[in-house]
Amino acid sequence: MEKERRGLVEIKVWDWQLRLLHWAMALLVITLLLLVVGYEWLEDMGVEEEGLEAVHKIHAYTGHILAVVLMLRVVWGFVGNRYARWSDIIGLRWSDIWGHIRWILGGLKGAPPTSIGHNPLASLFYIPLFVVLTTQVISGVILAGEEFKMFPGNLVVENRIVTHTGEAMAHDGNEEEEEEGMEEFLEAIHEFGFYFIIFYLVAHLTGLVLHEIGERRGLFSSMINGRKYYQEDELEGD
Repeated sequence: MEKERRGLVEIKVWDWQLRLLHWAMALLVITLLLLVVGYEWLEDMGVEEEGLEAVHKIHAYTGHILAVVLMLRVVWGFVGNRYARWSDIIGLRWSDIWGHIRWILGGLKGAPPTSIGHNPLASLFYIPLFVVLTTQVISGVILAGEEFKMFPGNLVVENRIVTHTGEAMAHDGNEEEEEEGMEEFLEAIHEFGFYFIIFYLVAHLTGLVLHEIGERRGLFSSMINGRKYYQEDELEGD
């Protein structure tokens, strides 16, 4: 939907479903990060195991909610409006990406290439972010199933136990080592994801500030009201 406003063309970019999922994911991810930091802080303070376990359980439940929201975001990438779709994220134009890089390196002078939907440079970070979030959800759900018997991770754990039980007794001595190795592997993935998400948040907020200062299009507000404004000549060819 487009309409004229003070010499600018207003475009309805982000639908309400995308905005809702965006802010829900942001809130959940930040909550999960704070819970991890809080857990470490409480552990250093010498809090008893029961208190630490409670924080860990809250982290696990929050992670399960994130799993649902992430799945909805993936689905919305196929059925949402043109700017919510995966094609808008992965349809990278390298000339536009390089144009944004030159704009930043040039001290925000002039204007970067016009991008109505997802910023092409930011999309380079969105793609690995969704991969990392997916691995975080999968590893977290399995670890929660292992430690707290939470659904659906408990099904994976129980299936592994049944499979091991049905194997030859000669393999029994290796089962415990295999389980410990798998748990350590999942924890390593989870830890890597933790640091990557922190890196992403810093890069995301930095990019947001740069574009707010340089372009002054109300990039932040567009994720609240869904609207962006452009000069008519900026939209030629789009």
